[in-house]
Amino acid sequence: MLTAIASPDTYSLDYRGNFGTGAAYSYEFTGRQPLPWGLYGIAGVGYYDLRHQIGVGYAYWSAALEHRWRSFVFDLSYVGTDATARYHFEDDAGNRVVLSAFWLF
Repeated sequence: MLTAIASPDTYSLDYRGNFGTGAAYSYEFTGRQPLPWGLYGIAGVGYYDLRHQIGVGYAYWSAALEHRWRSFVFDLSYVGTDATARYHFEDDAGNRVVLSAFWLF
């Protein structure tokens, strides 16, 4: 799946003192594969364009396992960013593991 998002009035401030308001764009390609035992494998790569705010954009990616049970979704993800994101946002943009639970109603 390919997703494109536009936000016409986004404010951003990085740890280097760059800031601004303007249009921001995000582009992401995500794939989802059924696996045994009711699991799904999900992987994605994307780019977040913050040129109007801080002068650069950055790449990000994720890999996840998802399990659906009744009206609940459990998701274990590993999310990463490139060196540009880590330079501008330091530890806030570090790679990390995320555990999520959703209730679908």
